[in-house]
Amino acid sequence: MKLNGSGLRRPDWQLLLAVYVERHRDTPFTWGQHDCARFALGWVQLAREDLDPATDALAERLAYTDARGALEFMQGSGLGQLVQDWDQLAACDVAYAQRGDVVLVEINGRESLAVCVGAEACGPGASGLAFVPMTAARAAWRV
Repeated sequence: MKLNGSGLRRPDWQLLLAVYVERHRDTPFTWGQHDCARFALGWVQLAREDLDPATDALAERLAYTDARGALEFMQGSGLGQLVQDWDQLAACDVAYAQRGDVVLVEINGRESLAVCVGAEACGPGASGLAFVPMTAARAAWRV
């Protein structure tokens, strides 16, 4: 069931977003631990009241440890398709993406999932979170 995001975020989601970004600000990219899929999924699990991280099927499937494993996991699909297949977030027009929504952007030359933090989106980069303008977003999903 796809959900539209209304009424499902925790009441303190804005504080949680600030803490989540700050906690990961200096964490370097690591396949399967702190990559864009894990970062976006971690935020959704923290922000939403209706998802149980312990039983989330996508979290269980993110068991790769390198780029090759990540590609095999996605089976030739892009990251946007990964989010669509997860079937927990409703797509929205990029122009209407808001703070806390998951977006698809390019970070360091790679397609990446990120989280909108206002005029920018952030996601894991080589030496910590990378921030890119929201104008670079190519797809968005309500959290």
